Amino acid sequence: MNIDVVKIDNKDYYIVNQLSIDSKKYVFLVNEKDNKDIIIRKIIKENDKEFLIGLENEKEFDLVMKEYINKN
Repeated sequence: MNIDVVKIDNKDYYIVNQLSIDSKKYVFLVNEKDNKDIIIRKIIKENDKEFLIGLENEKEFDLVMKEYINKN
């Protein structure tokens, strides 16, 4: 199995899930050393490169969580 790892704030996070909502992509990340440290990031594309950014607000967080729960 191949697991993607992303470094955020000098911590390694595993990508454990991905969602697409209204043409936006989101990833769920878990800290490799602390499985209680879970974050959600939005994927944006600029100049053919993908970047992870934080969610805009609580409304976006609620939308992503609702979709995650409905799919799982």
